[in-house]
Amino acid sequence: MLAPRAAQKPYLHQIHGHQRPDPYHWLRDDSRRDPAVLAHLQAENAYTEACLAGNAALEQELVAEMRSRVAPEDVSLPWRDHGWQLRQRTRAEQEYPLIEGRQHQGAWQLLLDINVLAGTRGYFSVGALAVSPDGSLLAFSTDDNGDRCYQPRLLCLQSLTELPCDLPPCSGELIWGHDSKTLHYLALDDSLLPYQLHRQRLGQASECLYEEADNSFWLGLSESRDRQYLLLSCDATLTSEVQLLPLDGSASSPQPFWPRRPGHEYQLDVLDGQFAALSNDQGPNFRLLLGDSPATMVERQGHDPEVLLVDMDLLSGRLALLERHAGQARVRVLTGNRSQLVSWPEPVHDVWLAHSDDPAQLQLGYQSPLTPPSQYRLEADGSTSLLKSKPVPNVTLSNYHCQRVMLPARDGTLVPVTLVWHKARFRAGTNPLLIEGYGAYGISLEPAFSASRLSLLDRGVVLATAHVRGGQEQGRSWYEGGRRQHKWHSFHDFIDVTKGLLAAGFGAAGKVFCEGRSAGGLLVATVLNEAPELYHGALAGVPFVDVVSTMLDDSLPLTTGEYDEWGNPNQPGDYHLMLSYSPYDNVRAQAYPHLYVRAGLHDTQVGYWEPAKWVAKLRECKTDNNLLLLETELATGHGGLSGRYQRLQELAREYAFVLQLAS
Repeated sequence: MLAPRAAQKPYLHQIHGHQRPDPYHWLRDDSRRDPAVLAHLQAENAYTEACLAGNAALEQELVAEMRSRVAPEDVSLPWRDHGWQLRQRTRAEQEYPLIEGRQHQGAWQLLLDINVLAGTRGYFSVGALAVSPDGSLLAFSTDDNGDRCYQPRLLCLQSLTELPCDLPPCSGELIWGHDSKTLHYLALDDSLLPYQLHRQRLGQASECLYEEADNSFWLGLSESRDRQYLLLSCDATLTSEVQLLPLDGSASSPQPFWPRRPGHEYQLDVLDGQFAALSNDQGPNFRLLLGDSPATMVERQGHDPEVLLVDMDLLSGRLALLERHAGQARVRVLTGNRSQLVSWPEPVHDVWLAHSDDPAQLQLGYQSPLTPPSQYRLEADGSTSLLKSKPVPNVTLSNYHCQRVMLPARDGTLVPVTLVWHKARFRAGTNPLLIEGYGAYGISLEPAFSASRLSLLDRGVVLATAHVRGGQEQGRSWYEGGRRQHKWHSFHDFIDVTKGLLAAGFGAAGKVFCEGRSAGGLLVATVLNEAPELYHGALAGVPFVDVVSTMLDDSLPLTTGEYDEWGNPNQPGDYHLMLSYSPYDNVRAQAYPHLYVRAGLHDTQVGYWEPAKWVAKLRECKTDNNLLLLETELATGHGGLSGRYQRLQELAREYAFVLQLAS
């Protein structure tokens, strides 16, 4: 079967006296209904299906293995919400969980069967789950195509019947007023950017309480720890503001705790009249302040250039901090003047604040590449008690090894790399090696557990996570070192880590693969332009590859809010910097490795046309005969298929692609 060839149609971008021909610009269709565009995407899907048909038996084998590690039935820890206890329960062979509830330790009742709500859709997601203060109603929101536009819905908890709901589509968060008759939500603009806070009394007209005038800010909603305030977060890349609205209905608009000022970022919460804030006003790694008003906040823990403060949990009589130190997450508990670090047995792990519904109890989440996600309670003596661990049947985790190594980049900076392999299948210098990376937005790639990836480890693949600059694994400076004018550090780190891993014997030349999703797809795609000879194959999921075109288009929801991340190409300097690495603009006549690309038609974070255009240009320019595959999910968005078994089929196809090429 011949690979599809997209038609070339003249189109020219012009700015700053520079011209960029874009013959595949026509593949962008905001309506997602253009017959010619859909026909091309379907042709690409058919070509991918034909090329991978020979992997069918291996894919089925991998799916069976991965399904065997999914516990058929499981029940989450319950959580409290206004007089109700709620929990999630999964049943054998069902894609989605059930939401169950009970009052006063009574019998558990089925509230929502998400399998029924989803029907036959390829994608379905539940956003908010919020019980009204009087316990009579459950507000929830649903997204049925992955575009992050959620429809609010109401369930009567007495009759367990769904009620009419006249709230418009929103960002997904729903917060009740204390009267149990009022809901707060974030309205979306035409680009699906949350930009207005609304309050609506059920059955009445909506009231707009706040509109964000600066479209570089993204709005978010949460409740304070004591549930007395709505917290409206207004966040740009490098500036934030938190506005408070009493949930008793006494105020007509939210008010900022500290008014925004450029470069000031802070988090805020309140419990029993005491505010806590993490602020970068005196250093990039943040400090902790406590007080009963904006004017009376005093420092409790100062800025430390070696320790990044990430999150906090307010508790009765104490406070927990999530920190990052030397590339590792850790938890510190502050009680009065005392400070205690929580210890864990594994040197490489991930830990987070689980934010229990009970402020008297500190709950922590924990995982590692060798330990499934678990929840613990911190006891008064500093010990931890296991509350629940995710069941993973048919696995002997002692068969695997995990370690962290530090490898030098070309400028001498040491880059952390997390490695995992099967002990009995590792032979230095001979194993296939799959390296993943991200390196953007200050997002840290944590050393997480994956039951699915055990199928790769069992077949001798060494898995590496390169914690390149642009993330926040080593503090705020690590992020700054891979942002805007320093963006090339992310790409060089990944290339140099690949060379270092090969030199150290963690993989075999000719059997190296790379992987990245979204901004990680940008990382991988740029690396393939710069050093294609290092890799035998690559996986690129919803890759952000048409950087300059996207960042010049302020009609897209994420563009203006990300000028501080990538730069503003309306400025000549930023334009030429971004143009130097934008993967689509730098495809050239050279040999590329085997490449499997995934996209989502309803993706609002990375438009499907970016990977479609990129693949089309690669077909035009590349000089090799390696596989170049594009698969677009026509019913989903950025996250792909959402069911727990559906996702395994996607993973099996990607893994089979790697394994067949590595054999």
